[in-house]
Amino acid sequence: MIHLTCKHMPPSVNACFANNRKTGGRHRTKRYTTWANAAGWELKPQKRNAFIAGAFTITIVLDRKSFRKGRDIDNICKPILDLLQTLDFIKDDKFCERLTVEKGAVEGGGFEIFLDEITVKEAA
Repeated sequence: MIHLTCKHMPPSVNACFANNRKTGGRHRTKRYTTWANAAGWELKPQKRNAFIAGAFTITIVLDRKSFRKGRDIDNICKPILDLLQTLDFIKDDKFCERLTVEKGAVEGGGFEIFLDEITVKEAA
């Protein structure tokens, strides 16, 4: 099991990307880039050769006091999973077999992550 903590609560997935009016494409917002840089610097030292190449489960515990009232709990998962992939904690977030998100008490605020590598048996 990989256990990680981060004091930097991610922005809503809706605030992570913006439309480029000229090209019609999408780009990362300054808010998302700022969060990813800060959270990345906090998570990198916790890596200690941790890497999950295949299927995994993840539990994200959001500090109840840090969680803004009225915010959707499911709107926080994608930025965290993308950052874990960028930092090479996981090979690809498409290998996530189970995602659990809950509010609770996290020492120091922010969020806590529990990653478990699993073996997936295909149906016969």
